[in-house]
Amino acid sequence: MAGRSSVQLHTLIVFSGENGQKEEDAYVLDVDTREGVDPSFTVIVPRYGIEGRVRMPDFVSGDTNLHHDGQNHRIEYQYKKGGKVVSSTRIQVFDKVRVKIWVKVEQETDKELVMDLIYPKFGGNPLENHNLAYGKKRQARGLNSTELDKPAKKSKAT
Repeated sequence: MAGRSSVQLHTLIVFSGENGQKEEDAYVLDVDTREGVDPSFTVIVPRYGIEGRVRMPDFVSGDTNLHHDGQNHRIEYQYKKGGKVVSSTRIQVFDKVRVKIWVKVEQETDKELVMDLIYPKFGGNPLENHNLAYGKKRQARGLNSTELDKPAKKSKAT
């Protein structure tokens, strides 16, 4: 009992404070596919050896674009435009996702480790979300929009 409390305390310390929140890769272990409940799933973050529940509070159980598939252990959000499904995003067991890990402080003595979904973007138009993420990756590499159309330089082997 004391060992478990010690691990929980140290985990909260690592992810607390201004520099405490981290973005990490995680793997889906379980998807809550029950109808009538808000969508959520359990992930494991191998880098830290922790697991937690990713809740998606922006979605309610009655959303007609949200589909629960218990047989395949997945949840899917279908983006519709003009009554037709334009694109969809799904999360299922063993998928690799990106999460933000941080500590929610209600009171100084009441702290909770929280995991939020970063990628894949769930809801809205996944095509726009993909293009936005792609643009951010290019900016991080120092490429600007004018370099998008330039052919890649070939390096000469000497």
